[in-house]
Amino acid sequence: MVELDVPGRYLAARTTWGSTPVYFHNVYGPVDRQERASFYDALPRGFEPSAIHLVGGDFNLPLDERLDASSHRPDLAQGQQACIEWLTALRVVDAWRLHHPFERVMSGPTGSNRIDYVFIDSDAVRQLYQSATYAKNGYGGDHLMHSVTLSTT
Repeated sequence: MVELDVPGRYLAARTTWGSTPVYFHNVYGPVDRQERASFYDALPRGFEPSAIHLVGGDFNLPLDERLDASSHRPDLAQGQQACIEWLTALRVVDAWRLHHPFERVMSGPTGSNRIDYVFIDSDAVRQLYQSATYAKNGYGGDHLMHSVTLSTT
């Protein structure tokens, strides 16, 4: 799906699960706070109504300043509303936050913000959620690894 790519920032891949379209979205949100809103506003929303979406990456912004940031700064969440609108259009949820509503984990390189997320189709989370974790990155990165397990059993 090269036509949707934003080089170095966004990549989407499409497959099917039976006859249902499934999209995997990888996001690397802008570090520059001034660029975030326009970046998230420009991400694609025109997918099949029946599509399932899985979205992951380094969003470079905490989505819940109260729980996902160690300190409040007015500029920290710049672009947050545009990002939430895009995620809402895809009908995805933060499975980890749903099952850890008050826990604080700081996934970013400075340990001061949770900026790494996996968002999954809300129906899939409701029906298939098993677990979600953050763990030390064993692959040499400076962010925590985030994983979500979905299963029918």
